Order: sequence, then structure tokens, then C-alpha cells
Amino acid sequence: MINAVVCPTYLNRENLPYAADIFYHGKITYFLPTGFHPLELQSVFEFPSYCRARSIAFPSIIWEMCKLYFENSIEAKDCIDILEPIKREHIVIAAPVYNRDIREIQETKQFMHKYPQLLEIFKSTEINLKFASRELMGHVLYENILEKGSAGSVEYLRRNCRRVNDLVLLIAAVIVNRIRHFIPFIENILLYEHAWYALIMEIDKCQEIDKGEYHPSKYENSVDIEVFRFRLFEQILNPIFGKCDTKSKNEKIARLADSKMEEINRLKNKCEMIAREVVLMPTKEIQLKQKRLNELIESEISVPLSDLMDQPIKRVKDSLLNFMVDSTVIGGILTLAQGANVTTFTTAAAAGAISTAIKHIIRNCERRTTPSDLLVSGMKQMKIEYEDVQRYLSEIVIEQLDTKMVNPRNQNIL
Repeated sequence: MINAVVCPTYLNRENLPYAADIFYHGKITYFLPTGFHPLELQSVFEFPSYCRARSIAFPSIIWEMCKLYFENSIEAKDCIDILEPIKREHIVIAAPVYNRDIREIQETKQFMHKYPQLLEIFKSTEINLKFASRELMGHVLYENILEKGSAGSVEYLRRNCRRVNDLVLLIAAVIVNRIRHFIPFIENILLYEHAWYALIMEIDKCQEIDKGEYHPSKYENSVDIEVFRFRLFEQILNPIFGKCDTKSKNEKIARLADSKMEEINRLKNKCEMIAREVVLMPTKEIQLKQKRLNELIESEISVPLSDLMDQPIKRVKDSLLNFMVDSTVIGGILTLAQGANVTTFTTAAAAGAISTAIKHIIRNCERRTTPSDLLVSGMKQMKIEYEDVQRYLSEIVIEQLDTKMVNPRNQNIL
């Protein structure tokens, strides 16, 4: 059985789990930043020096990305420290390994040319620039170095920086390529950074069209009782237990997850019963569904939640009353009961404005510069500090080698 998988980004502060997720899933898999090969790391460290010595200019965004490349690992290390109390029993840390060579990215570009809406959705997605930097520079400065050395990387990057749109397409392709490797696990994806939702779903849809397996009903009118159950469970517990964002809080969450498993399962079962009844109600009237949902929460949730919290039922009922009058929470859950129209989400995203991150990339493509002395010296200093971080992350991966997952797309290890 595959754990809940957090994607497409690496472990970072934005996607730290909520306690409700630990209770619900039991184990959650996070991925460390791509690129553990020493040659890749060395290539990224040395690229600014190589270009400065030869007066090679690129858009200034490239030099910014060289620096941002390393911040992913530093943030991942900080997050692992925070998760330490729950890591052994509830968190799997894995290193992703998948094909991202020139041929693979070229094939992804062809896929995106066939389905041009993917690029438009990508442009409207608020991507994490650190994540994009890691994916881009790892592709440019590892796969190319293996084949043609530093000169090959320079030539490849020049071809892909001739126009702003060329660079945006390359960034989009390396990220779409990564997401395509997660699609076989789509039923297990735990998505914290919701900006990625439209792109992930559209990639899944396009791949099914490609394979002749596309069923419009899956994307237009599907109702997933399991998703409703999870969202209800999550929304009830999130205001109580919050996010696993401090070590001290995670010590308490670990104790609770281990000692209250029976109570957690009872609450999950009640949420499933409620989800099944509300989703299958023979009406599309949102008011009727909301009325029935509130009745079921009040009558079925109080006792198992009281047992989980070790709180008097009266106090728990007061908390649930506040939950039930929160129209934004209830409305969001009921949207699932109406049958979320994924096509509407992706169409809106494709027609949306260009995201702030993409605008930043475009602005910093307009001026070409050689890397500054400050950047070159900073990279040399960073290399010394980064070696300890990389050693720490490598040890984490070695500890958890028995948690590997095989990717059905090409049998690589994720």
C-alpha cells in the first residue's frame, strides 16, 4: 500500500502536515529536493564561476536560480528537524529519482505542444520559485554535463534563452515532466499547495486522452465519497489541533496518534457515514444538503470527538456549533457533494492572468548579465556550509531505503 504522497514540491514549510492528516493517513511521504548526485551539485556551484571566467552572459534570472537551487535543501533540513517527533512512525522521507534528461524533456515539450492548455495553466500557477530553480538548474547542469560538459550546458541554455517564451516553456516542461511521474499515484496525492491542483488534474486528463482512456464523467461530475470523508474529518480537527509546525506540538501529536487510534478510527467511520449520506442525497439543493450535514455532525460527531479530545461533550458541542455556522467551511465541503467540475477549474486557470512568479521570471529575462563577483564568492562560501546539509539529508535517505516506491510509468524509484 502506498502512503499519502505530498507533491509536486519538496518538503518545505508550506506543506508541513496538519495533525488531522497524521491521524487520517497514518503515514505521509515527503520528497527531498531532486538532485543528490555529487556531479550535479558541483556543476551548479561552479557554473557562475565558469561563465564569469569566460564572460558568458545569461538573463539575470539564471543567476538568481543558481542561488535559489540550494535553499530547497536547507529548508527541507529545517522541516525534518521540526517533524522529528512524528517522523519515525508517521513520516516517510524519500529521494526522488526519475528521468529528466534532454530527450525526456523534449518529449514533454511535444506533449505540451499537443495540449497547449498545459502551458497556459502553468503560466497562471503560483509556482514556488525555489522549486522551479531546483528543477531547471538540475536538468540543465546535470544531464547536459554528463553528455557534453559545461560547454554543452552553456549551449543548451543559450538555445532555451533566445526568447523569454523559450525559457518559460523549458521551466514548464521540467515541472510537467516531474508531475507526470506522480500521476500513477494520483489517488494518493496529498496536495497542500492548492495552486497546483488545476495543472495536476489537466495533466492527468491529457495523459488519459493520449492513452484512449479518457472518461469525461470522471472530470465533470464525479463525486468521491472518500474525498468528502477526508475533507470533513480534516475541517473538524484542523481548528483544534492545527499544523505540525513546531517540535513541541509534534511531540503531543505523536502521543495522541499512538494512544488514540481507536478513537480516531471511530471518528473516521462517522465521517464516512455522513459523507455517504450527504453525497448520495437525491437532491442538488445545497440548502437541504447543508441542513442534513449539520444535523449529522451534531448527532454523530460529538461523542467520538469528545473521546479523542478527552473533553466534556458539552464543550465539544459548543466547538461544533462554531464549525457548523462557518459558511466558508461548510460551503467548501458541500461543493464536493455537488460534484466538483474539474473542467471548470482548469478552464478558469487557463484563462487566468499570468502568475506573480512567472511575471518575475519574465522581468528578469529582459537583461542579460555575467554573474557578479558577489554571486561567485557567495557560491563558494555556500558550498562549505551546504556540504553539512547534504550529508544530513543523505543520511536520512539511507535510513529509509526500505520505503522506496516504484513508478509504474518507467519503473524508476521515486
